[in-house]
Amino acid sequence: MLDILRELRLLLSLHGHRGQENVVAQLIELWQFDRDGFFKLVKSAEVWGGAGAVWEVGDLGSDTVPFRYAIIRLAEAMEREQLGSNRSREIADIFRDWNKRGV
Repeated sequence: MLDILRELRLLLSLHGHRGQENVVAQLIELWQFDRDGFFKLVKSAEVWGGAGAVWEVGDLGSDTVPFRYAIIRLAEAMEREQLGSNRSREIADIFRDWNKRGV
């Protein structure tokens, strides 16, 4: 999961999404030092909520599809760790559909 988070942080940083990048940086730190804090944040509205959430960033140009795949992989990793939520599954399904349709 750490590799996925690092990829997300890099993509967000490259496109100037500092608020979302900071959330992912927090996740990376929590993953290493505070698993309970990580579990809480990774399931939160800061990651999966509406406007301003990590998944909800604007156009990333040529990095849009790689970003979507990273979010899908994050949702899948959460499922494997039994941390998945209806919202993380829903967002992953939306991104899979958009990628399939070339949206």
